[in-house]
Amino acid sequence: MEAQRSVGHRQSDRNRPRDGVPHDGVGLGEAMTAIARDVGRQGQAGNGGLMRTSVVGLAAVDSAEETANAAARVCALTHGEPRCIESSVLWSLAVRNAVLTGNLDVRSGLPQLAPERRSWWQRQIASAEDGPPSASPRTATQ
Repeated sequence: MEAQRSVGHRQSDRNRPRDGVPHDGVGLGEAMTAIARDVGRQGQAGNGGLMRTSVVGLAAVDSAEETANAAARVCALTHGEPRCIESSVLWSLAVRNAVLTGNLDVRSGLPQLAPERRSWWQRQIASAEDGPPSASPRTATQ
């Protein structure tokens, strides 16, 4: 009898490709990112990527560009909608800024976003600061 893995697959199935995704991890990140991008194109924008990326602000504290790139890559693994990626970049850079300056400022990451996206994010941040907590950012459109 073959040993069962906790997710219900036989041990011999571990490295077998399913839907073109090898289970040995090779290409898995790219496949996850592609799937997340497809879901994002449907307008689905969760916050799991944001929750995962705050620690990225500590990983490359010497470089805002490296921090932004790492945050985008980590978020894109599961949340490919552009707003998800951008919010993760902003938050990671805010954490980085707090470590370097002692000031938590989500606007500190705006220069790392595409210029055409900065004003949209400035409006969203101002709205979040000025509005009641019940004003949901889920209603924000691009």
